[in-house]
Amino acid sequence: MATKLQIIYDVKEHLNKYSDDNEYSDRHILYLYDLKRAKFLRQLLDDKTRNIDKILVQTLCLKFEEINKGLCGVNVGCDTVLRSINPLPQFLQVRNRNMLLTVTPSVILSKSFKIVDIESAPYILDKPYSNGVYATIDNEGYVIIFSKQEEFKLIECLTVSAVFENPLELENFSNCCNCDTTPQSSCYSDDSLYPAPSFIIDLCRDEIIKLFTLKEQVKEDKNNNSDND
Repeated sequence: MATKLQIIYDVKEHLNKYSDDNEYSDRHILYLYDLKRAKFLRQLLDDKTRNIDKILVQTLCLKFEEINKGLCGVNVGCDTVLRSINPLPQFLQVRNRNMLLTVTPSVILSKSFKIVDIESAPYILDKPYSNGVYATIDNEGYVIIFSKQEEFKLIECLTVSAVFENPLELENFSNCCNCDTTPQSSCYSDDSLYPAPSFIIDLCRDEIIKLFTLKEQVKEDKNNNSDND
């Protein structure tokens, strides 16, 4: 396992690109890591028998507001629902697997809410013994919370854990619901562990280095041809 800065440095070390004006920026290298990571993880997790490694899971906090159910397009059996103020970043796209893992109150030892798909949400509260709190995701990525219990409307912030397509998108989210400090801690900083197992990081690094090396070779060939001309 390695931090975001370490995986970037690893590529630059192999390429001997240390100058401040080099064309391979940290952001570009990280962007390529994220693309390669998503590709390899899809291949890995398409096997439904494989468990999701904890290192892949990222956690963020979302604040909620109460709205009329008609405004969110989810016709559940209560007049109002809670909807996250901001949508979630896109989940990793894996066939027949839900990458949203938990939606949990910030109170220690609280149980996670039951996660249901958007198609099932309108029928959940009509079922016997459906007295819990439920979470679903609408088509725009907003988290919707609903329940027969009136107390659920007191929720202001929830902790969400998932496997995301692009880890970089979490840098604008906080990792703490009840923190009073400003600015709050980012979910994804330079010191964060990159959300991939070591062998995936190695595969990503090797492909990125190969890509940059080929670019350098093409550039050198063009310069040589130009000199010869």
